[in-house]
Amino acid sequence: MPTESKLPEIERGTEVFAVDPLTVRAHFEVDYVHSYKQDTPFFHGLQKRKLLGSHCAKCNYRYATPRSHCMYCGGKTEWFELPPTGRVHSWTVCYFAAQEFLKDVPFTLVLVEFDGVDTLFLSRLIG
Repeated sequence: MPTESKLPEIERGTEVFAVDPLTVRAHFEVDYVHSYKQDTPFFHGLQKRKLLGSHCAKCNYRYATPRSHCMYCGGKTEWFELPPTGRVHSWTVCYFAAQEFLKDVPFTLVLVEFDGVDTLFLSRLIG
């Protein structure tokens, strides 16, 4: 059962509000550089209005998203072009978002399935 009373700080800058489930408030700020090296071909494909997926040459599993290695056999993947059309597998309307995206609420997310591809592609539906 949740405990709603505020507990003493257990660490400088961290406030504990509940124990079950553990609920804390802590300031978190990070500046970092992140490389998308392994996904660069995917983004270059987007510039050319093409979607690229990942294909495992070892077990033939086909991903609708970028992956450097197969999650089933560990084999290295190769790029392939996804079909130009797909089907909406599922969708949802989001009425809440992180602060950066609140101005866009509500927005729709879709899961798209492509023929010959084993996984789904998540995207935001515009328009």
